[in-house]
Amino acid sequence: MSEMSEMQSKLYSKCAVTKCSRPMQSNNEGGLDLTATGGYGDFTDSIGEDELCTFRLCHKHAHKFANWLNNDDVLSMYWGHSHAGYEPGFWFGHPSWEQRTWLSYITIFFHSWYKKGWKQAKYYLKAQLRSHKNWSRENINDSKTPIKWGTYISSFFFLTNASKGFFVGTKRKLQRKLFLFTKNYYRSHTSMYSEIWTRILEDDLSDAEKSLIKDIGMQLAYQERSLEEE
Repeated sequence: MSEMSEMQSKLYSKCAVTKCSRPMQSNNEGGLDLTATGGYGDFTDSIGEDELCTFRLCHKHAHKFANWLNNDDVLSMYWGHSHAGYEPGFWFGHPSWEQRTWLSYITIFFHSWYKKGWKQAKYYLKAQLRSHKNWSRENINDSKTPIKWGTYISSFFFLTNASKGFFVGTKRKLQRKLFLFTKNYYRSHTSMYSEIWTRILEDDLSDAEKSLIKDIGMQLAYQERSLEEE
């Protein structure tokens, strides 16, 4: 690996803010990739530096950079990406397009008021409410379908991110435990052989399942012949 490639790899594998230097995985962890070029006057001189001009900011410093720019035409402060919940700087009141907790409403309103003024604060608050309603509908692609108020209220009070939401995380754990209990209970009363035989008699197997059973049968027959020959 050349010296420039090693340098690029170093810049691209952690947050570029020296005091942070947070390791960045290949999925960016909610971070921001930036490409910088420069020169003098109106002339951009990046000859021989193409591999050195791309770097990353972690999620927390990406937001700080967007806040510093304060220019949605360049980089949105709030709606730039989705969140899993484990990103640095993410919290219950974190403002973003998919974050719809009561505290995120307050945060986005007062933060945009401070950064952009009263008119923009009202705009972001209305947009947040509209997004909240749309993502709580029976069909998120049809604004005429009814709102599922249970979903609307739960996302207002609880985080629903896969990695951060206690409410959703607990729900998933309970669902998995129920699934395993049901599976083990069913298997304790019905063997795999009995299930397959019953489904064969009822012609309830898909073409893929029939093909798989056929392949298994051929493999078993081959093994039996091999044993007999030995």
